[in-house]
Amino acid sequence: MDRPPITLYILTIAGIILSAWLVLYGLQMRFFGAFISLNGILAFLTPPHRFVQWFTQVFNGVRVGELGWPLVVIGCSLAGAIAGLWKRQSWASPSLIFFSVVSIITFHWLNILSLLVIALSRAPGLQEWLTYKDAFQG
Repeated sequence: MDRPPITLYILTIAGIILSAWLVLYGLQMRFFGAFISLNGILAFLTPPHRFVQWFTQVFNGVRVGELGWPLVVIGCSLAGAIAGLWKRQSWASPSLIFFSVVSIITFHWLNILSLLVIALSRAPGLQEWLTYKDAFQG
């Protein structure tokens, strides 16, 4: 069995950070109905307020807590797509790209991770590894 390329390891780390962050944001929004900050101690960890402000202006009357579920679903789906890549499933690469593009709606520093995941998922070495079939797989 051949070894996975280094791009898959980097993609996994970036994707898990991205998906965990989205899930934590979503759960924070859902459980508490607002964002919790630690008096500016973790200022770089502040949630995507611009997304929430834009969304509540477009859809008048939507509470912040109701916006948490899409982020949880996107984050969990992204983690599932990464697991599918490790198992060399044919659906994993397109779904990983789709959920990475959808995660860009947060207007946050996570966009850098989203773009990194998209770029790494199209790397030639990873694509070759995904299409390689063992002699045992028939």
